[in-house]
Amino acid sequence: MLIGCDGVNSVGIQRPTFTGWCAARGIAEFPDGHNFEPKFMQFSGHGFRSGFIPCDQNNVYWFFTHSWSNKSGHGSIVSEDIIFSGDVLNSNEFIENGPYRFIMQSDCNLVLYMNRSRELWNSATNGRGTSCRATLQNNGNLVILSGTDVVWSSESARGPNNYRLIMQGDGNVVIYGATLYATNTVQSRS
Repeated sequence: MLIGCDGVNSVGIQRPTFTGWCAARGIAEFPDGHNFEPKFMQFSGHGFRSGFIPCDQNNVYWFFTHSWSNKSGHGSIVSEDIIFSGDVLNSNEFIENGPYRFIMQSDCNLVLYMNRSRELWNSATNGRGTSCRATLQNNGNLVILSGTDVVWSSESARGPNNYRLIMQGDGNVVIYGATLYATNTVQSRS
């Protein structure tokens, strides 16, 4: 089994830096093969996400992440930098990557900040609802909901599948979808 560990500006051995989340991930080896389907499986709850995906007939990549509430009053981190289909950013929850933070504010505005102060983008939905939440739907559409009312939409619906929204390290927020085409010619290792 291989276990990896990510650090914040890790160079040599330094004092740990609290980032609000922790992660464990690795490769599980099945010498006699496994019976998993070739698809990504994930499980999430309040503050955690776990999952796995087969790499081949003998190896499975797995991960577990956990985040803690931010004690600074600036919201709660949902995950490191990604949300998946069905995931929700509730009021004051966010994802971030380096200096970039994508947050569902309590005023119903979805905002991308750099260094927590410089606004790069917003949904222009300030005050348009109450108890708003941003949801990545299973059709690839990112929506802001107030109750059951859609306040804003990315208009990126492509049909049911597994999508992910990533806060990239370059400051861009991108929705990625499932494979649009495959030759389906995976060869087994014999």
